Amino acid sequence: FIPEEDRGKRILIEFEGIFRDSEVFCNSIYMGHERSGYASAVYDMTEYIRFGEENLITVRADASMEEGWFYEGAGIYRNVWLHKTAQTAVEPYGVSLKEYRFNDNLTACTIVSEVRVGKVGAEKEYQIAQTLLDASGQSVATAFSDQDGSIMELQVTAPKLWSIDFPYLYTLRTCIYKGGYAIENLLDEYDVRIGIRSAYFDPQNGFILNGRREELKGCDLHLDHAGVGTAVPDELWRYKLQTLKSYGFNAIRSSHNPASPAMLDLCDEMGFVVIDENRMFGINEEHFDLLERMIRRDVNHPSVIL
Repeated sequence: FIPEEDRGKRILIEFEGIFRDSEVFCNSIYMGHERSGYASAVYDMTEYIRFGEENLITVRADASMEEGWFYEGAGIYRNVWLHKTAQTAVEPYGVSLKEYRFNDNLTACTIVSEVRVGKVGAEKEYQIAQTLLDASGQSVATAFSDQDGSIMELQVTAPKLWSIDFPYLYTLRTCIYKGGYAIENLLDEYDVRIGIRSAYFDPQNGFILNGRREELKGCDLHLDHAGVGTAVPDELWRYKLQTLKSYGFNAIRSSHNPASPAMLDLCDEMGFVVIDENRMFGINEEHFDLLERMIRRDVNHPSVIL
């Protein structure tokens, strides 16, 4: 049910994963198709919604062909989200961290991010503001831009660095305004959790996190769990990760497909580093598209290092 007062908003539905070869319909109108069972997909339902009435979302999945050689399940096995936004709003996965620029001793950082704004018959002029909030919700840095589709740069002094032993998380809040930076002009607010860290690989010393060598003690981790199959509740992911921590693990390879957002959120919180793995390999447009979408969806997770 979508109430009448939502008329004029943009209405989207997000599927984190449907196994597999899925087709999605809104009120019997075809919206799109996703072949991979591991790719997240977002569909714009705005033009098909009956406001003030019940609406029927139909999903057809065909799991008769596999993608892997392991148990993969079938059907809608990850979260589904309904998004309601202004007609001018940040696109789903529309805030992407580009780089962290640190000074030599890691005591100051510039956060560079890209903001992609979606417009449906929408505003030609808008402004973007970004605010970094600490774990208590207090603002520690703000940046403003008057240019559409901006690359934003936030200056942060004395950042608390995310690490395996101290997985500190900030919230990066992106706000879209029309007519000036005032609350009454706010069109959209979009939050992502981030962790500020310096991470790279060195040919002599291996993986360097915040200037210190970290030995990766990792495992391959499939997406299923005994007793529940592939539709794994968040608390079972927490149990599994806590158990791995107790054994001394600090790194995970998401075998053999993009990890679920819920699992990556927990890795951010609990201090794991993750190799996020693509499922479909090839040089055609579909495979490149799947790779790009995985990167856009997961690039902001501090746990993801490769």
